[in-house]
Amino acid sequence: KQSDFDNSLYVSRQDEQEVLVVDGGLRQALLKQPFDLRRKILVRFNLDRVNRLGLRRGTTSVRLARREDVWYLSEPIEDRADQDRVGRMINALHAMRARSYTPPDKLSLASYGLDPPAVLVVVGTGDAAVPRKVALGRGAGKMIENRCYARRLPAGPVAEIRAHQLRAFEQTPFDLRAKAPEQRIEGGIRQ
Repeated sequence: KQSDFDNSLYVSRQDEQEVLVVDGGLRQALLKQPFDLRRKILVRFNLDRVNRLGLRRGTTSVRLARREDVWYLSEPIEDRADQDRVGRMINALHAMRARSYTPPDKLSLASYGLDPPAVLVVVGTGDAAVPRKVALGRGAGKMIENRCYARRLPAGPVAEIRAHQLRAFEQTPFDLRAKAPEQRIEGGIRQ
C-alpha cells in the first residue's frame, strides 16, 4: 500500500509479519508490463558504417551505394543520389521504434501489410556480411486499418510503428535522384 503522506510504500516479505517502509519510486520500477521490458529498437546498425541501401516497392527496386561519403543510385539507373533524402531514410530506420508488438499468430502477415510488404528495406554495413532486412506495411481490415507495421526479416516479431516511419521509405527512383547539378568549388565538388 502507498502512504498518502509521502508516497512511500508499505511492504512485507512473503510469509513474514514485519512491515517495512520503502521509497515510493520502487513501485514505478517494479510495476512493468511485458512491453516495457521488450527491446523497442527494430534494427541495430552503426550509422557511420552504412554503405548500401535497397528499397523494393512492388515491382520497383532501388539500390544505393556509398562511395567516398557520397551516395549514388545503382539501380534502376546510375546517377548521383539526393544526399539529404538518403540520409533521412537511414536516420529514420535507425530511429525506428516499436510502439507495440502484436500478439503472436493473431493475424496473418498479409493482414499487417507485410506479405507482400509495402516496402522492403535492406541496409548493408561494412561490419556485417549479411544485410539487415525490414518489411514495412499498412494494416488491412477494420481492426488495424490506418496502422503501420514493421517486421525484421527473416523471423522477427510484428511491431506497430508510426505512419511517418513508413512514409520515409515510400520513395521513387526520381525522388532519390540528385536534382541539382554538381557545383565545382575550391578543393573538390560541392554536393
